[in-house]
Amino acid sequence: MKMDGIDQLLSEGGSRTLLRQMRLIRMNHGGGVASKLCPTEANHIHREIRLASKRLRKLRVGRSKGDAWCRAETRAMFQNRNFLTVAALIQSVKKESVLGLDEARHLAELARDLDVNETVQFEPVPKASGGERIVVKHGPIKSVRNRALALLVEAVSGPYEFEFCQSGRGGVTAAIKRIGEGLIQGYRFWITCDLTKAYPSVKLNHVKDIVPVHGELLKRVGFPSYLHSSVTHKDGGRPGLAEGASHSSKILSAFTDGPLRQIGGDRKVLCYADNIAIGARTMDDAKCAFKTFKNAMSDLQAGPIHLHDVTLCDGYQHFGHYQESEFLMRRGVDFCQYRASLDWQATEVRYRPNTLAFCRAKHRAFERLDGISAPEIMRIELDRYLEMWARSFRLWQRTDLSTECLKQTRDRWLYEYLNGKLIDAA
Repeated sequence: MKMDGIDQLLSEGGSRTLLRQMRLIRMNHGGGVASKLCPTEANHIHREIRLASKRLRKLRVGRSKGDAWCRAETRAMFQNRNFLTVAALIQSVKKESVLGLDEARHLAELARDLDVNETVQFEPVPKASGGERIVVKHGPIKSVRNRALALLVEAVSGPYEFEFCQSGRGGVTAAIKRIGEGLIQGYRFWITCDLTKAYPSVKLNHVKDIVPVHGELLKRVGFPSYLHSSVTHKDGGRPGLAEGASHSSKILSAFTDGPLRQIGGDRKVLCYADNIAIGARTMDDAKCAFKTFKNAMSDLQAGPIHLHDVTLCDGYQHFGHYQESEFLMRRGVDFCQYRASLDWQATEVRYRPNTLAFCRAKHRAFERLDGISAPEIMRIELDRYLEMWARSFRLWQRTDLSTECLKQTRDRWLYEYLNGKLIDAA
């Protein structure tokens, strides 16, 4: 796992982990002697990490001194070259790019001056469910600032109890396993939902009292004015979070943590970015818990955050869905790209990709077929892709039935792709 958050950096072997990842990236990009990390440079990097970690640890431990102290300390840290240099190195590891210590220090010097600017790009990315999202592509200087802000936000407001997208929490796999454990323990009914336009909807006023980071940093780095040029971020003249920026998920996690804590009771709660799942033993209790969360998000002083794709899931059944009086009712618990349900004996949890996962896979598979003319070659390419895709679902218990399902999926996709080509040609 690439280094991403403060917990990994402050762990006992944090500096060794970062250096090891830097060496691996250099080997993959060059492989020669000249591309290797020399002992002298490694020692200097280790010193930078040690000094930056000391400041971050002081910030995390000292946050009990109050918001005013945290805001002053975060401002001072953003002017610290050691801290920004380490932020640049972590960002290079995340992007799998080779960055030397001198280059990292140069980026740090540029990044700590907020008046130094660079252009950004807004890239529309199609969504599997339809429509598109606007992802903000930042240059190297802004990327270092975003990574530094992400570390500061996590230091003053983390860790987040329910969030699985943050470093060290295990991601989607750990989240769906938590749902499976809940099903075994008797939490049969789950309500899942998404935050509507989560990143653009969260404004500075939503988080300025929640995240005790210096106001100028939060405004100019977390909610920069250049987001006005993106259509999806225009809302009353105030920009939201930039989708695709490293700090955005940290701020979103800090923001959703409070409303999720209000649910309480004998319930299971988990979150992955803007995906929420609330589990309970009875259907009425699940509805009550969801209503508590919905009201908390609707009654925000800075403006409501709306929810969509609200689904009531029965984890003791497997396939299909129907309309319940108030919610769309689904058999099996769908969360992110997994579906979890108990077997008929209620002793083992079954995990499989859900419908959304297959839709996303089909979109990517069709992109791989562009430029291939022979149907037989297309079939081979689809077989390769589906096998690779299926392996990415580590919890999926593969059987003869699932293998046959993949073959049928391949044939159906090939038929749809070829028919689409014929229609386009006509």
